[in-house]
Amino acid sequence: TPVIGLVNEPESEFLTERADGITAALEEMLPEGEIVITAAGTTETAGLEAGENFLTAYPDMNVVCTINDDTAAGVYNAFSAAGYGDAQDRGLFSCDGTITSLTNVQKGGFHKVCVNLSLPTVGEHMVEAVVQDLSGETVTYDKDNYFPMEPVNAENAQEAIDAYNG
Repeated sequence: TPVIGLVNEPESEFLTERADGITAALEEMLPEGEIVITAAGTTETAGLEAGENFLTAYPDMNVVCTINDDTAAGVYNAFSAAGYGDAQDRGLFSCDGTITSLTNVQKGGFHKVCVNLSLPTVGEHMVEAVVQDLSGETVTYDKDNYFPMEPVNAENAQEAIDAYNG
């Protein structure tokens, strides 16, 4: 039975929407599971504290979802310190695509999947759009969705890491 922890951030509108989406997907796809504890934060330190608190309150916790990769890094460190870094029966799931998360996913342990948003590429596109707008040009986009939302697991992590490093 999935025993789920969620790191969210109620102080941020878009991160609240992200957390609401995670919650809705969990309810739909894992109806037998239950979010038993939540914590707020956007930093690795907040994620570390959340992970430690999750394990203290629910030692059998086997699913953690985070609203970003920074908190995921902290949760990963907490679970690793507790001996679950290589766990195959527990999973951490995050999004953004930071090099830290991509590297942790590559290890094939507790951090199972990171949804890669190709952040370096997104940043480049944002600057291109600003320059075009400030120059009086029509802002153009190479694709409709700058955030490709590519699921990264241990099998394709090296490819994502290579793309990140350019």
